[in-house]
Amino acid sequence: ISEAGVSIKNGSLTKFYLGNNIQQLSRKDIQFAFEKLSDTLHIPTEKAKVTKYHFARNIITNHPAQMYLDYFGPCLKYQKYPMPSGIYYKLKSSKNELYIYDKIKELKAKREYIPALYTGRNLLRLEDRVNTNPARYLKCSNLTGSDLYKEDIYTRVFKEWYHKFSNIQFLSDMQIDFSKINTKEQFKRA
Repeated sequence: ISEAGVSIKNGSLTKFYLGNNIQQLSRKDIQFAFEKLSDTLHIPTEKAKVTKYHFARNIITNHPAQMYLDYFGPCLKYQKYPMPSGIYYKLKSSKNELYIYDKIKELKAKREYIPALYTGRNLLRLEDRVNTNPARYLKCSNLTGSDLYKEDIYTRVFKEWYHKFSNIQFLSDMQIDFSKINTKEQFKRA
């Protein structure tokens, strides 16, 4: 808080509204979350300038998320960096990033609540982090809280997320070592 205004940093709107950040917000949920935030802080957060956002989707997988990470290859305009429990792609010309990681492992490490729907499941998270100038990135003059639940902006954010992850090359040069397969179950897993 300063004379210039109020700044909210490093918070998750999803976690604030739903109590966790594993679930995904619809446009209506985003609107309700901003209304709740406005009521809580007694300020019009729907008029707030959005300076960054993270948009993610989860994929429930048959196998542990770690098994899939080796198949994510290079991505156009992004530099790839491996992490212990995921992959991180950094856009060469800005601070925008893509993260692919095991969301359940992250929640367990932070000792956070895992909703019943995801208990015992494998979850691969694909997250787009737009950390600089999201208004320019989304081709609009200004980006406010209320813009995030407008259909055209929400659709644009989703399409950009999809486009970025579609640009990742998948490595399909998998070779199975049949000498290490002794059972039908091992063959099925391979």
